Amino acid sequence: DQTELRLHQNYINGVMFVSESFLDPGNPEVKAFNEAFRKTNGVLPSREAAYGFDLMNMLSSFVQSGYYTSEEIQVELNKGLVWSGIHNKIIFTNDSRVNSSVHILQFSNGQINKKSK
Repeated sequence: DQTELRLHQNYINGVMFVSESFLDPGNPEVKAFNEAFRKTNGVLPSREAAYGFDLMNMLSSFVQSGYYTSEEIQVELNKGLVWSGIHNKIIFTNDSRVNSSVHILQFSNGQINKKSK
């Protein structure tokens, strides 16, 4: 919560943390998504909205590739997948049931900046 971070900035400036999601405000895709979402809903999107956007784009790509049923999509996911979305990479491997992609972020001078992928 960037508002909370700013309220306590004097105590936590420079803090680093891990997040599974990061909407980079400098990314043109993120800017376009934020503007379209705000125009439609009157608020900025949550990380869940961005995650849903990425998942729907991923599923759309499966359909465009000719995989229509849940069984066909499951077979493809079981082969392993790295999907780059606007909020994060979505990673499926055949030996894991969790998304192993995270961001290392730093809150400094009122802004959240990505330190690594």
